[in-house]
Amino acid sequence: MMGAYPDAAPEPEKTREATEREAAWDPHLRSTHDVTNHRIQATDGEIGHVEDFLIDDKTWAIRYLIINTRNWWPERRS
Repeated sequence: MMGAYPDAAPEPEKTREATEREAAWDPHLRSTHDVTNHRIQATDGEIGHVEDFLIDDKTWAIRYLIINTRNWWPERRS
């Protein structure tokens, strides 16, 4: 019986380079879900919170953070 990925090569044993990359892994890395609603602090106090992200759909890089500053910069209505 063939597996789900018949052309996939078996995983090689970990090399020293792979182990060094894992050691360089940033334990502070979080998902966008985990970071949403985190407060943004400036030198003079809190200015808002992370509301959303603009992500490049080709590279999956986060290009911009959407910061809600409603409590710091009141929304004006006319």
